Amino acid sequence: MPVTQKNSYTLFIRLPVELCVDQMARKKLKETMTEREKALMVICKPVVCSVCREESALFAKGVGFHPYEWEMNCSLCHRYGIGLDAYVPEHSEILEMLQVLRKRYIAGSSTAELATVVENLADKFDHLLHYANCECGGRLSIAAKPKCIFCDIEIFDSYFHFVDQPCERKS
Repeated sequence: MPVTQKNSYTLFIRLPVELCVDQMARKKLKETMTEREKALMVICKPVVCSVCREESALFAKGVGFHPYEWEMNCSLCHRYGIGLDAYVPEHSEILEMLQVLRKRYIAGSSTAELATVVENLADKFDHLLHYANCECGGRLSIAAKPKCIFCDIEIFDSYFHFVDQPCERKS
């Protein structure tokens, strides 16, 4: 493979075109995603609280820059923290189960349909969470749903999302 640039820090290599994903494959991937999948897997989706009318940002758990970490919501307030890490051996089993449940949710299963399973997982695994105590007195839980960052009311009916400050919009 031809080297395009070399210095003491980095070696850049130009890859042949056939090794890159072609446009047809990317187009097919976009076409196979349903509108529900696109809406639920978006990062920094604006959501408005039905009580205080303030805007927060919705994020899918376990995706983005750190897909090996699973964010956990507090049972009492809007805060969240990293509760599960794929590199911790005790967490790998629960993370695999949560990924399967998230796929079912994104494919169309409702939160109500998954509630019993998620609550059973929380009963079984919440005690394994590192740093599970929240400063409000609540605990991070697998079964906690995201809450408004302004009034702590449940803002989105999902076990697979968390909320944070609204993202800055580019003009």
